[in-house]
Amino acid sequence: ILLLFNMMKFLNNTSNNKFPFDLYRKENWSVEHITPQNPREFKDVGSFIKWLSSFKKYFDSQEEAENDTLVSQLNEVLDSYSGHEEKQLITKVKLESNELVMRDEVVEKITSSLDLHSISNLALLDRNTNSALGNLTFIEKREKLLKIYYSNVDKDDVYIPENTKDVFTKAYTSNNESITDEIFGIKDMEDYKTHLKLILKEFYKDE
Repeated sequence: ILLLFNMMKFLNNTSNNKFPFDLYRKENWSVEHITPQNPREFKDVGSFIKWLSSFKKYFDSQEEAENDTLVSQLNEVLDSYSGHEEKQLITKVKLESNELVMRDEVVEKITSSLDLHSISNLALLDRNTNSALGNLTFIEKREKLLKIYYSNVDKDDVYIPENTKDVFTKAYTSNNESITDEIFGIKDMEDYKTHLKLILKEFYKDE
């Protein structure tokens, strides 16, 4: 799906540019999680708090009773990290065992509830670049990916698909206010998925 999505970028373009299959065939490909799938490995407290807070805001805005427990747990986890410097390594923060259990439970609930493994959080990327990005935060991934994209004008080293570059620059995000956010949030995911479905709608059969 992601390969077809990137091909359509060229098919829908009125220029004479064509999808670079020669560059595509040179790489081994995988899917990149735009929002990290395992935030427990965030390197510092500040990044982890921003990640948690962005989703707390989302769940807080939903008028569903089942979210009340998660929001309450989110508050507890955020409280457990209060007082620590933003740049302090998350692995260096001493937490009680019950706080660690709560943190892991909350992370699992967020990952499951938001379906971070779905197409709305995935982009096409070669395996080497994917590994290089590792489990960085969204903003760190974007900085590193754009540096590769713009420094490699002739695309001799690695091919970064156009739509992958676009999703990391939030080109599909409709809310201008969220474009500068340091996270790839719920609305970003929804807008990305909507755009992807729009581009590929001609390939879906009517039920």
